Amino acid sequence: MPGWKKMFWDGLVPPVSVTASLRSQRTAPETNPGKTLLVSNPSDPPAVLLLALKHLVTLLKVDPEGELHVSRHFGVRHPAIHETLELPVDQKLSAFLTSEQYKTVVFISPEPSSGKTMAAYLAGVKNRVGFARGNSKSFLNHRISYLDGKVHYAFQIKNLLENFSGQSLEPGYPEWQRYPEVQEDISAFLSQCRLFRFAVISASPENLEEAHAVRKYLSLPSVIVSPQLRDDIPCIFPFPVWSHVMQVVAESRLVVSLGGYAGHLAASFGIPVVSLYHQERDSMFVPFAPGSRQILFVSVDQSGEEISSAVLRLL
Repeated sequence: MPGWKKMFWDGLVPPVSVTASLRSQRTAPETNPGKTLLVSNPSDPPAVLLLALKHLVTLLKVDPEGELHVSRHFGVRHPAIHETLELPVDQKLSAFLTSEQYKTVVFISPEPSSGKTMAAYLAGVKNRVGFARGNSKSFLNHRISYLDGKVHYAFQIKNLLENFSGQSLEPGYPEWQRYPEVQEDISAFLSQCRLFRFAVISASPENLEEAHAVRKYLSLPSVIVSPQLRDDIPCIFPFPVWSHVMQVVAESRLVVSLGGYAGHLAASFGIPVVSLYHQERDSMFVPFAPGSRQILFVSVDQSGEEISSAVLRLL
């Protein structure tokens, strides 16, 4: 299996032939998205929202009627998000969309739900944007094919929303307030962080044991950032509050990502990221961090030297 690539950016840039294929599917552009709903599946990787959010912020910024609503699955706070909603079940979604008078619904999941796309069609939503997958494609009027396992999601969502808007967009993350107001309950923790060069290990709940195993291969102190606490794994910083995560990541020297949001935040701040993933297709959703490293691995112990070497090269 390949180790980390010499430059992460090289693995992210899509071939010219792929880009041309995506562009060839473009339909008539819509320049005014208006009131927009962003829909994803609960199981989608964090990259799905964060890489789409930048483009929608750009498109809505110049639209006087534009406002952005997102489904509650995301757990992300951004000034451009007007409202976070809990969507009704598919059988009631059409009535909800009709009553809210959405002009645009963007299905950013690589596997859009056919029930939800049909509900938008029945509600008469003017712009139904998403990837053409399975039965969903017949209800979408702004769509391109999803290239599973071939092109990083940053480029696929860029092409999807360029197809919709007719505007030229740059892949990446939305702008964040890097140092939001420090909350009193973590100010002491941040004061300690500033005294050391330290790393953040970003982990989804199912990867906590691997995150703990990574710590022994790092050449600097580390803290595990995860949405879940475990009594048997020390140094976990839970992130029930989005701004807390941003502050901890912003103080770090490097992030090792095994899932979760922290790696994507680090990439948006220009902080180096070492991304660990188990399957080739997962590389499509690792933090979009040019110049960082990615490692395809079976177990942490088998790839320990690679992880240690990648971290040292980025410090």
